[in-house]
Amino acid sequence: MFLFVYFMLGLFMGSFLHVVGYRLPTKTYFASARSVCPTCKEPLKWYALIPVVSYIFQRGKCLACKEHISMIYPFSEICCGLLFSMAYIHFGSSMHLFFGLIFISILFILTICDIYYYLLPNMLVFILALIVILWNCYAQIITFQESFYTLVFSFVLIGALIYWTKGGMGIGDLKLLMVLAYFFGFYTYLQLLLCASLLAVLYFLVQNYLLKKPVDYIFFGPFIAIAACLLLLVG
Repeated sequence: MFLFVYFMLGLFMGSFLHVVGYRLPTKTYFASARSVCPTCKEPLKWYALIPVVSYIFQRGKCLACKEHISMIYPFSEICCGLLFSMAYIHFGSSMHLFFGLIFISILFILTICDIYYYLLPNMLVFILALIVILWNCYAQIITFQESFYTLVFSFVLIGALIYWTKGGMGIGDLKLLMVLAYFFGFYTYLQLLLCASLLAVLYFLVQNYLLKKPVDYIFFGPFIAIAACLLLLVG
């Protein structure tokens, strides 16, 4: 029963967080603008905002202009629902679940920002840093010494990669990886880098050779976020 509740909560939060991630970089807030069709800009009715169900009911098309709606909307909602469910299974009813859901939510927003704008907002990375510090203080997940040394290691390693590749990675990726290095510790952080890199390579191969849609630049933030969630919940 509770598993279904958290899945449904994740669906609705996924829809809400998607809008937050889409609007935050442009500073378009809820009080000043309603959700609209990305093609014809027609304001959406309330029933068009129901996660997944509205997409199926509308057959993936806008009711006003009949243009196709991107699959990213229902896909991201389902992913968020699954992540919330997995968090409940992993942590149960505890403070760890509270921290875990916030952790997942912030990474979800960062993923949406990076997909649309190739941007990882400093404010969100700062909030994530605050959450992981509080979480580690509450649970003593790893020692402060290991957190600090891993953070320094991340700064040196990723900073060197950015320098040698002349911007092959962004400063936003560096900041996010440093926060996650502090949280996960050395060995899990290495797993995070490996997992995120493999996901990025897989995405590149699928886009370029399977879908025949060549990409010149890969947003790395979503793969970092996916790897972090996987390591948190199943690692």
